[in-house]
Amino acid sequence: SSSSSSSLSEEAASGRRKAMITEPRGWRKDRHGSYPTVDLNVVSDGFTDEDREWIKGRLDARLGPAIRRAYGVPPGALRAYDMFVVRYDATFGQNSLPPHFDSSHVSFNVLLNDSFQGGGTRYHDALLERHFDARVRKGEALLNNALVRHEGLPVRTGTRYIMVGFVNVDRVDPWTRDHTGLSLYSSWLSFPWVATRIKDGTDASLSRIDAGAPEKWTDLEGFVSFLRGTSSILSAAAEFCAPLGYARLVEEGRGGEDI
Repeated sequence: SSSSSSSLSEEAASGRRKAMITEPRGWRKDRHGSYPTVDLNVVSDGFTDEDREWIKGRLDARLGPAIRRAYGVPPGALRAYDMFVVRYDATFGQNSLPPHFDSSHVSFNVLLNDSFQGGGTRYHDALLERHFDARVRKGEALLNNALVRHEGLPVRTGTRYIMVGFVNVDRVDPWTRDHTGLSLYSSWLSFPWVATRIKDGTDASLSRIDAGAPEKWTDLEGFVSFLRGTSSILSAAAEFCAPLGYARLVEEGRGGEDI
C-alpha cells in the first residue's frame, strides 16, 4: 500500500541520515575561522534536498514559533544563514569549544543523541561575572542571543551530536526587498541587532576589497575601521547590558505539542 511504502521510504531516509552523521565521512574543521568545529554543513555536505526539506519542516513547525515567542519578531523576519551538525568526541578530534560569540542575531542548538557523558552549554554573565550550565535531553533545543558569550563543555565519554543554526532577523527581505514588519524596537534600537548589522556590512566591504570588485564609498579604509570599532563597542555593550537568564519555553512532558 502507499502508506507502507511511505513508511519504508521514511525508515530508509532516517537510516541514511543516521549513517552519514555517525560515520566520520566528510567531517570538517575549517569552516568557521575563529572557533572551528568538527561539523557537517546542511547545505554543502552530504545532505540531500529531501533531507533539507525534512529538517526545514521540523524547524518551521517548532523552532520558528519559539524564536518568535522569545524575541517578539514577525515570522517573515527570520532567516537561517548557517546550519550544521557538530560532533564532540571524548577520545577523537574535538571534545569541547572555548567561550565565544556567534556571527548572527540568534543561535540555537538541538541535541541529537544521548550516548555520552559530560557536555552541555555554558553561558557567561559578563556583568555579574557568573555562569550557568544548560543541559538538555535528546530532541530539545537551546536558543540564545548570539552575542551572549557561551562555550561547549567537554564530553567525558562517548560522542555528542548537536545541530547548530545561526539565524538573522531582517528588516528587509534580502530576496524580495519587501519589509518584513520588524519593529524599530527590535532592530535599530537593539544593541545586538545593530552590532550584527554593522559587522555584516564590514565583512561585505572586506570581501569586495579582497575580490577586487568595484568598491563603494563604504569600502574606504577609514570608514571600515570606524565600523569595526563601532561594532566591537556595541557588542560589548550588548554583552554587559543584556540581562542573562534561563527560561523553558515548552513545559516538560509537552514537547510533542505545538507552542
